[in-house]
Amino acid sequence: TLYWHLSSLVDSTYQVKIMSRCTSIPGAHDELDSISTENVQVVIDKTPPSVYGVPSLQMSSNFHPSTEFIISFTEEIFCEKPYVFNLELVLVRGINSSPT
Repeated sequence: TLYWHLSSLVDSTYQVKIMSRCTSIPGAHDELDSISTENVQVVIDKTPPSVYGVPSLQMSSNFHPSTEFIISFTEEIFCEKPYVFNLELVLVRGINSSPT
């Protein structure tokens, strides 16, 4: 397991290569003392997406749980399992109402 503290890194794309050093085998070639991976591209993005603008959600009086809404975000959201985001939708009746 490798724990990599990202707090000091700037959000960007990085090329990462991991090398493992092994115990030397007496009489063996030096290239047998280590093994490494190919370069892997890693994207560091610590800024979560946020809702872009103010969504205009038209609610009808016969709201159904299967009703679809479109909400734009500041960046693409990857909707594949395992989900790496939470989304909470609170419905209110009118501007001065409490959530329903």
